[in-house]
Amino acid sequence: GGGGGGRREEGFTPLTPDRRPGNIKVVRSESTGGSSGGPQSPGYQTEDNTLEQLHENDQNVETEEQNAAVAVQSPQGDLNSPNTPKDKVVYGAAYPPEMAEIMMQQELQKRSSHGEGGLTTFSWIRAMTDTASDNRNEGDSAPQRNGADKSEVVGDGSSSEQQSSEHISSSGQSVASIRPTGNLDQEEVEPREAVNSNGKYQRRKQKFDQVLGAAVIDLGALQALCWSGCPAEHRAMTWRLLLRYMPGNAERREDKMNRLRLEYADAVVHYFDKYDPEKASLYDKTMYNQIYVDLPRTNPSMPLFQNEQVQQSLHRILYVWAIRHPGTGYVQGINDLVTPFFFVFLQEVSGAKEADVRNGEVMKFLTPSQQQKVEADCYHCLTNMLDNAQDNYVLDSKGIQEKVFKLKRIISRLDEKLVQHLEANDVEFLQFAFRWFNCLLMREFSMECTLRLWDTYVADKSFASFHVYVCAAVLLSFSKELKAMDFQEIIFFLQKMPTEKWSAEQMEIILAQAYAWCQQFSASHI
Repeated sequence: GGGGGGRREEGFTPLTPDRRPGNIKVVRSESTGGSSGGPQSPGYQTEDNTLEQLHENDQNVETEEQNAAVAVQSPQGDLNSPNTPKDKVVYGAAYPPEMAEIMMQQELQKRSSHGEGGLTTFSWIRAMTDTASDNRNEGDSAPQRNGADKSEVVGDGSSSEQQSSEHISSSGQSVASIRPTGNLDQEEVEPREAVNSNGKYQRRKQKFDQVLGAAVIDLGALQALCWSGCPAEHRAMTWRLLLRYMPGNAERREDKMNRLRLEYADAVVHYFDKYDPEKASLYDKTMYNQIYVDLPRTNPSMPLFQNEQVQQSLHRILYVWAIRHPGTGYVQGINDLVTPFFFVFLQEVSGAKEADVRNGEVMKFLTPSQQQKVEADCYHCLTNMLDNAQDNYVLDSKGIQEKVFKLKRIISRLDEKLVQHLEANDVEFLQFAFRWFNCLLMREFSMECTLRLWDTYVADKSFASFHVYVCAAVLLSFSKELKAMDFQEIIFFLQKMPTEKWSAEQMEIILAQAYAWCQQFSASHI
């Protein structure tokens, strides 16, 4: 592992060879004024009703905060929903203006009616994002959804060599569609340094500074900003807030955070520390052992997650989650979903450079108290995140199967020839797409791209539905290549797509395309 030489913390006992952990010393946060102690330390209860009582006591506060937050309703993305008229579709405030449907439809329908070629996906998105970015920097933080002047949208798209406009009949109406160009490794992608140099990054950071600096945070405005990407220095706090783990009211923030962190510490003592394979139930043993087996497979390309100390943390987080969620339990893939939280919160708590976080060096200097904070925050944020995607993790995987079938229907409408080619080669969507939904595409992308993707997902409670369109955008970006392959080549390619080197800017292109299709099909039957 990457952390074999690191200093072992005193607050947690490593897993023994027989996978039976020793007693864990629960370390109080400095802000709570306590000191290290065992399970019987003041403030740590071990009765069966401890966690339930904490949840009950917190219920009123949670309800009040949720009622005070700005509700954001995103498109349903349900291809079998009633054919709601376009003017009745409610678009979420969290979506950026560069992806508003009206802008896409007006421009593409205008070009189609004049017999002109459509914009390529890349040119259209760049024209949209440049305009919207300027509007967002000069105006309110929340996206405007009333459209924009067409002259702002066109950009340089008319000179594009590739034409990708296509009419799709949906409930008797002509709907314009745009397709990915297939190759996202284009020189037109503006490097991050260029974005910083022209001041856009700093202006965007200032927007986050303004929203996050308020005594009572406007969660609607924060969602709008986060959907389009979050600066690294604000990501940890933003994610905690949008996942309703951290209160938006600054006066209640410290008390609630301390209480929830102590709740997790109590759960570690109550469930993980007391685990005994001789006395444990079949369910408990199955969960414990499956998590243990999956730990070395968790993001194997990053040394941080091969560090023994980190794997101990992940084991505790996932086991407590599994015991607290017996309806779904732990399934393979959830171990991947905790890694973005661990990476982000670890970097924030330690203040370490990204390189030191990636290689695991940061674990040599992490205090037990800091590690406990990271674990607790990961546990609660993972819990709240998965509450919006529980169908993906039921035992029969029914939720994932339904989404895979929906993905196939979408691809059939957008690129029927690709579906025909896959069928001719006996390629089933479940053979390659199951993992995309189970792991939310995390195994296909770098951590940089995953964090950018999760900015959008954290900001959207309906991310599980939106994820179908993200998968469609990823698949169709390789349509040309796939059509030239046979069965073996297709399966190998889709299991190891050349996406690991993609940048965050390329991920934004995928998200923009996915949003356009989500809006296009939000009120149609397929």
